[in-house]
Amino acid sequence: MDKTFMTKTDILDAKIIALFERRMALSEKAAANMTKRELRREAKKIGAAAAEKTTSFACDASVIAYTEELVKLILCAACKHQRRMLERKEKCGRG
Repeated sequence: MDKTFMTKTDILDAKIIALFERRMALSEKAAANMTKRELRREAKKIGAAAAEKTTSFACDASVIAYTEELVKLILCAACKHQRRMLERKEKCGRG
């Protein structure tokens, strides 16, 4: 790959990661008021939510399938992070 393209993709990757970190911080705040039951309910909706977000966010039809997988990955990561936060909260409550 051309060095110019590498530099541009590295810059975009850094922005994506920074935005992902901000998103995870927001999901952490959301988990603070969530119960396990609510989190399970949200986890079941991930596939439908990913498809809905993909169709509303993706502009290029050739990347829709990739975008849907990316959105699913983001949603699953947030869900897993929230589950860990709930486990820590329960552990501290019992301890």
